[in-house]
Amino acid sequence: MDPNGNPSNNDRTLVDHGWNDPACFRASKPDPAASEYTNGVITPHAAFLALRYAPDKTLRNLTRLERNFDGLYTEWGFRDSVNVDTGVASSYYLSLDQGMIMASIGNALADDMLRRAFVTPEFQQAVKPVIGVEEFNAAPRTRK
Repeated sequence: MDPNGNPSNNDRTLVDHGWNDPACFRASKPDPAASEYTNGVITPHAAFLALRYAPDKTLRNLTRLERNFDGLYTEWGFRDSVNVDTGVASSYYLSLDQGMIMASIGNALADDMLRRAFVTPEFQQAVKPVIGVEEFNAAPRTRK
């Protein structure tokens, strides 16, 4: 972990909302511009998180991921991630990813049970700005 914030990609784009604990306060830094998010990675388990709210779009997105990125989906399911610039899929299957996929499917089938059990209004307020800058794209980027 970078003590000055967590890099979000290989180009070390940083998102740092600071630390509000009086014992070790660190001021927040402005969020990077969307154009600074380069050499990014798609992780299919993140797409599954939308399953409850946009099932048709989620399934279309997952279908495009499987079709557009060779080796991302296999007989064992989705691999961990794919680099959107190179199209190279990870060789790993992570239990974290598979757990999120199963939790998302369960949440979709059980009418938002996980969200109701764990997400408070304060949590939603804190997370919204972070995910608002995400770029959802299922095709490799072309280099400029």
